[in-house]
Amino acid sequence: KNHIRDYVASILEVDSSSNLPRPALLKARLKAVTKAISVAQIVKQAAAERGFSCTSKVELLGMREEGEQRREAPEMYIRLDFAASDRGGGA
Repeated sequence: KNHIRDYVASILEVDSSSNLPRPALLKARLKAVTKAISVAQIVKQAAAERGFSCTSKVELLGMREEGEQRREAPEMYIRLDFAASDRGGGA
């Protein structure tokens, strides 16, 4: 089963009231950070192919932690927002 494909499909589901995908927030820690980045990049490319523009905002937390918890502390949040694109095709 391809979990990344499932995440991308779920994020890109179009809301019937706006004809756009709903904003999404990806949360990741540890090894999941690379998966969240991959999902965000694939979503942005797929959104462009479907005629949507996608902007992202990334927030990193816990990067300056000290002590025993320093390896467990880093977290990443990626917010994806969608809008109708003026141009067709991808970037």
